[in-house]
Amino acid sequence: MKINIKPISQSSGGTTKLGNGTHTIKQSGCYLTCLFMAFKHFGKDFADLKAINKEFKEKGCFSGSLIVGGSVESAYDLTFDWVSSGDFEKIIKDRLDKKLPTIIRISKFEHFVLAIGYDDNGKIFVNDPLRGETYYLTATGYGIKSLRLYTPNNPMTNQTDLQACLDSHKDLLDQLVAKGKEMGRLEKRLQTSETVRKDLSKQYNEILPKLNSAEKESKALAIKLDTANTENEKLLEENEKLSGEKANYKKWYEKALVNDVSKKSRRQIIIYLIRSLIWRNA
Repeated sequence: MKINIKPISQSSGGTTKLGNGTHTIKQSGCYLTCLFMAFKHFGKDFADLKAINKEFKEKGCFSGSLIVGGSVESAYDLTFDWVSSGDFEKIIKDRLDKKLPTIIRISKFEHFVLAIGYDDNGKIFVNDPLRGETYYLTATGYGIKSLRLYTPNNPMTNQTDLQACLDSHKDLLDQLVAKGKEMGRLEKRLQTSETVRKDLSKQYNEILPKLNSAEKESKALAIKLDTANTENEKLLEENEKLSGEKANYKKWYEKALVNDVSKKSRRQIIIYLIRSLIWRNA
């Protein structure tokens, strides 16, 4: 993991006197430069090394050209610890996991670097104020002599730290922007869906009365069809009954004529035969 802290060179402080001493920031400002980078990450953004040097002097954070950690702690609502023994690398990595950079005093000579991360193999990255570069701690060729731990008790803010805050949360802001765009697209889709829903609802409301009317007409036609079927059945029964009566009447009539034929004249017999033919063909 690696905290996004840009390396700063102490040489950018030029010939400005460090604190209340005689050395310049360019000569001896490594500790001040580490604090400048750490403070920027915490949310306290100074314009440059000269600005933080000036404010530290005003707040009594110097003893000569030396920075007094306890005074910085009081002036900026920080918790300060000086660690001179123990498992330095574990302390550094535990803090880095919490997004807290750590100031390291390397061995052999009085120089400070800022730990900002470590790789998958556990090798620690540092910002070195002497060169204004980022590289592995092992590249300095020296070990760790002690640590300066600064932990903000509350978010450090001022009127110029908005950009620092944005920079330190760039990934989160990018995600929020992406989510905002996605929500915008979803909102448009919802608006389109709502428009379609309203159109369909309007069409449904227009069709519904027609469907209800068609359903009523269908029921009325079904009733009429049932009535017609019933009447047709009655007519068929009456027709069948009349056909039977007609057959019976023909039989009776033919029998009556046969019985009376002997009593009829030739003229009456001819009439009988004609009527018989008519009945048979009927």
